[in-house]
Amino acid sequence: MVYCQEPLERLKLINNINKNISDKKNYSTLKGFPLSNLIQRLRQTGNHKEQELCSKFLLKVNQPIIDRIYTWMNEGKLDEDAKDFFINLTKKDALWSPKYNIQMDTTPLFLSFDLVYKILITGRSIEFIKLQLDEDVTNDMEKIDISATLNPLSDRRLTNWINKAYFNSTKKLLQVLYNKFKFLEHMKFIKDTMLLCKGEFAYSLIEQAEDELDKLHNQVFHHRLSSCLDLAIKNSNLKFADLEFVERLRV
Repeated sequence: MVYCQEPLERLKLINNINKNISDKKNYSTLKGFPLSNLIQRLRQTGNHKEQELCSKFLLKVNQPIIDRIYTWMNEGKLDEDAKDFFINLTKKDALWSPKYNIQMDTTPLFLSFDLVYKILITGRSIEFIKLQLDEDVTNDMEKIDISATLNPLSDRRLTNWINKAYFNSTKKLLQVLYNKFKFLEHMKFIKDTMLLCKGEFAYSLIEQAEDELDKLHNQVFHHRLSSCLDLAIKNSNLKFADLEFVERLRV
């Protein structure tokens, strides 16, 4: 009986942990992030043996979670069947902000909100780049092993790993915006036209549209204002600007 005492105590503890899990709603599908959070809470007990057992479970549960975070940050991919992931696809056809959101009730306790937000932005940036370039782009990340860390939040390697991935993806995204979409050139064109920094264009536009704008609102027609804009462009240096930008000027 002496030899059976310790295994029996361990089985009682496992049964106690299982009971805490089975008392939860949808316990049959409890896994991943919610399971890690539950075990983390059960670990905060005065029972040393129960704490030790929960720690062993936690070491096994946390590494697959980090592996899933790695897949999202490195490839911009979500497992469609993984509803317990803290990043959810909310609007498939959206381009940026409305497409994904953070589900706070499944966020791991060992991740601060700042890190969770960086994880969201990192994966979203890589996915955006892949869609725009139509190439199989990755974030050039290396996997990290935290299987021996009970509290990943206190492990600076995890924080540095996420920060490095975040900065890499942001840099890649800016390169796409600057090179493919000519972001700075667009901003300069907006400054020259909408903010009227190009004096000859502003003067020509006002001169062409002055008579039309003096009329009552029900006497002002879209096609006439469009003609005024076309003449203003032809009479200013904007006629030498990139056609891609000029074609975006509309009434």
